[in-house]
Amino acid sequence: MIEIKDATITIAGKTLLEDCSFIAHKGQITAILGCNSEALTALVHAFLGFQPLNKGYVSIDGEEIMPLSAPFFRQKIAYVPANFAFGNMQVSELLRTLMGNSLSVMKEQKKALWKEWEALAIERSCYDAVWESLPIDVQQRIVLSVTGMLDRKIILMNQPTLYQTEESLKIVTTYIKSLSSEDNIVCFTTMDEESAQVADVIIKLTM
Repeated sequence: MIEIKDATITIAGKTLLEDCSFIAHKGQITAILGCNSEALTALVHAFLGFQPLNKGYVSIDGEEIMPLSAPFFRQKIAYVPANFAFGNMQVSELLRTLMGNSLSVMKEQKKALWKEWEALAIERSCYDAVWESLPIDVQQRIVLSVTGMLDRKIILMNQPTLYQTEESLKIVTTYIKSLSSEDNIVCFTTMDEESAQVADVIIKLTM
């Protein structure tokens, strides 16, 4: 499980979260629904050990995430950011970077990659495209596809439907649902109530 307990986050004098507490359990999809993108991002960054708390704590399986232990915990997490400005890299190069693979390993994994891309309605031609030439909704789905390729038991996504069109929204929510298993923790933030409905548990932030 991942837990945040009595957490307060203040950035530049602005309180984004106050006394926030919830648990995301294994075997469930948990959606954190809020209306403030900055607060949602700060929350996700707290779980990754990037955002210090003014009060409270975050933990994974009962172990508190501290500055020294955070890199260890991040190795257990498949993380999907809300922002992904990767410039003029080729998609193939970016995927190798995100997955930590050599070129030869990436070639071996293409069959599995095509399966993820088919589920997310991504054209195979995108593999050789320049990142910044692709529409932002496609970029987001490509980053999301990496979660299906990584063997991680915790999947943490920051607003994974933020840039999706009306047509692709259902594709992405269906994909998120497919990531769930009895061994996985799937947790995502969203400002969209419709997207949150795919979750087993919805946590509503009050700030």
